[in-house]
Amino acid sequence: MALRGVVTAAVLVAGATVSAAPANATPVGPAYVRTACGTMTGPKWKTLVGGWSGNKYVVTVSGPQVAPSCGEAKAWVATLIKDRAPNHSTKLVDPNILTNGPEGYTCKAGADAQGRAYEGSCYKGSVFDPEGEADWAPVLPV
Repeated sequence: MALRGVVTAAVLVAGATVSAAPANATPVGPAYVRTACGTMTGPKWKTLVGGWSGNKYVVTVSGPQVAPSCGEAKAWVATLIKDRAPNHSTKLVDPNILTNGPEGYTCKAGADAQGRAYEGSCYKGSVFDPEGEADWAPVLPV
């Protein structure tokens, strides 16, 4: 069975966005751009699996037109990573909805071993086709 439609892959490489699409692709809307905002320091986190821990987080923003700025995203994340995920358990569960995200955005997060919102996303519009998005995740030790 052949897949129909446009397949677009965005690859984040050293802070730059590289987009790839088939040569015969037809644009279906504005370009979706992902930007690396770098890392930031926050509360100590510990993963549920693997026992990794640290206090560094990576932040990215993306969207076709109304993506938040890196400054906005980092300010949001600085607040959200201090939150306790509302339905914390030590099991891997669906992301928890956070209630103190930016106006007009839905924020969801996964809890670390202490119940903190150590990884997540705030998006505007549909989760499947967001108008703008900010994401954060722990920086795992290498």
